[in-house]
Amino acid sequence: MLRVLFMNVSKIKELHIVPTYKCNSRCLHCLNHIRKDEVNLDLSMLDSFFSKNKFCDLDTVVLTGGQIDLHPNIIDLCEIIGSRVPAATVVFTANYIDIGETASLIEKVRAKISSSNLLYVSLPLEGPPYLHKQIRGVDSSLPKLVEHLRSMALHNSMLGTSFTITPFNYHALYWAYAFSKANSLDFWASPYSKSYFYNNLGQRAQFKALDKHHLKLQIDKILFDLSQERDETKHIYFSGLRQFMCSNEPFPMPTCHAGEEFVVIDSQGNLKPCILIDKIIGTIDTDCPIVSPDEIRKQYNCSCWTVCHAYKMAKEHRDG
Repeated sequence: MLRVLFMNVSKIKELHIVPTYKCNSRCLHCLNHIRKDEVNLDLSMLDSFFSKNKFCDLDTVVLTGGQIDLHPNIIDLCEIIGSRVPAATVVFTANYIDIGETASLIEKVRAKISSSNLLYVSLPLEGPPYLHKQIRGVDSSLPKLVEHLRSMALHNSMLGTSFTITPFNYHALYWAYAFSKANSLDFWASPYSKSYFYNNLGQRAQFKALDKHHLKLQIDKILFDLSQERDETKHIYFSGLRQFMCSNEPFPMPTCHAGEEFVVIDSQGNLKPCILIDKIIGTIDTDCPIVSPDEIRKQYNCSCWTVCHAYKMAKEHRDG
């Protein structure tokens, strides 16, 4: 039985918000487009949630989903975030099916959030163009979008790629890292670990021991590259890999990748400990105390590993 603990909302460091689960992509590793969840996050509820709670330590707000631009009032949602947490980094996950529309939306988001908010634009990257289209069902126009966004010279903004490791693209991890590095983009990678994806696709979606060995070789190569670098400006992140690489299961257990004080608001206003664990720990439209996600994580044996630690060790080794 879950021992109920109550968390101090003011201690939340990272808040993920799902404006909507609607999506026009057809990613092999995601079932959002068929989940029948047509609910859009209520903005008045979100604004009330921010006004009722003092987020003393909140440093990051991640907009995710779903295709977040399909929320009918996404710009107003961003304005609420900017006014309520003006010092936080706002991570905007962009779906670049249409370059012009995506760039215009990002420009509007930048204008609506606080000038002191850092806007971090996260760009999905599944591998080379042919592989990206195979996995997402849409053409990759990432180089053109990056060029377009940089030409706009957006104030207080950063660009980075996100690579989801699946049995379909694990062999392209180093390619994605090298592409990001060559284009001076941050790089983030994590294994996809929702069991329903692996269960629905059966053998096609199972990692073999040789796959993980190949993946580890690529990770080692990336870490070696980092140990040789003098450029401190780029950020490279891996998450959820320690448990994934050590597991003998065909798919990894759900993992949390953002530390202990990490909470998700889904499109219905429920609070959850992380995207991969659908355990409701509270709602944003009540005054009830929020259940601490710590005990839930213990039940799921959650663990995380980020390249932040590996980079630090590599740097110490490099500097002697």
